[in-house]
Formats: sequence, structure tokens, C-alpha cells
Amino acid sequence: KLGAKFKTWKRRYFILKGNSLSYYQQKDGDLIGTIYLTPQCTITMSLEKSNCIELKTSDRTWYFIPPDEMELNAWQGAIQ
Repeated sequence: KLGAKFKTWKRRYFILKGNSLSYYQQKDGDLIGTIYLTPQCTITMSLEKSNCIELKTSDRTWYFIPPDEMELNAWQGAIQ
């Protein structure tokens, strides 16, 4: 994901449960944060970078680059 404060790309691990997307620094690490997916959230392909997903929530725009196209399609389907 792209950092909010410092615009650098960071590897994060995500778990989608219901309407929340929790993220971790390591696979078995501690929870860093949660993104709540509401009906107002939108997901599109970003124009910023290739294979980049743009997720807009009420308070922030998130950017994600999955490792391959199969994961990219899975992400889009799961979040929508």
C-alpha cells in the first residue's frame, strides 16, 4: 500500500472479513489498522500506476498493488 504521511510503498498483509479490511506489517504480526468498507466506498483502477487499485473511503484514498493480475482481480471482486 502507499503510505499516507510518507509517500512510499510498503508491503502489508490484508484480511477481508465482512465489511472490514484489516492490515498487518507481517503475515502473523500485530494488527496495524482497519479499513471499514461502507456503501460509499469506491474501488477503481488507479491512473497513478499500472495494476494499482484505488480504494476511496470517506476519509482517505488508499492505493494497493497486488503481486499479480490474478490477485488484482480477486481483490476487486472481493471488495466490491
